[in-house]
Amino acid sequence: IALAASWKSLFGRKLKDTGSEGEFGADGFEGESYRFYKGGLFRSNKTVRSELDATLQEGLNAQFSSIKASTAEAAKALGLGTESIDSFTKSVKISFQGLDEKGIQDKLKETFDGIANDLATGVLGTAGAEFMKTGETAAEALTRLSTNITAANAAMETLGFSLFEVSLKGADAASTLIDAFG
Repeated sequence: IALAASWKSLFGRKLKDTGSEGEFGADGFEGESYRFYKGGLFRSNKTVRSELDATLQEGLNAQFSSIKASTAEAAKALGLGTESIDSFTKSVKISFQGLDEKGIQDKLKETFDGIANDLATGVLGTAGAEFMKTGETAAEALTRLSTNITAANAAMETLGFSLFEVSLKGADAASTLIDAFG
């Protein structure tokens, strides 16, 4: 048994990582699945690549499309451009090694939270940082600002008052008003 174990550690390979990698872009997610095997002392490492599972491919594309659409809608509510959304690309490598179904879902959520934040950062630009609250991500700030200016303007219009300017400053003023009234 000891000889077999030694033989395997010298000449064998062991599965060390499995997951998906590729790029999110204009056409959704383009990528593949991978399995990485760590080689022994006298054997090289090996990565085996295969076509991505169709269900996973569809899920990644649907989620990415949804995030892009909601980011664009928020940008338009603030009078901001969507060029950064249209040209957005992000390469990812998502490891599923050792994860159960909940762990995989958590890993995918973490990946998409990062993508949403990157998209929001592109939309808000450097000027957007001044309107973020402490501890707030760009995605959270974009959502808060767009939701608050939409709600405040709807309420102001109903009451017959003038509307907040559709801009980051107008959204910040609307957000302050919403915070004041809860």
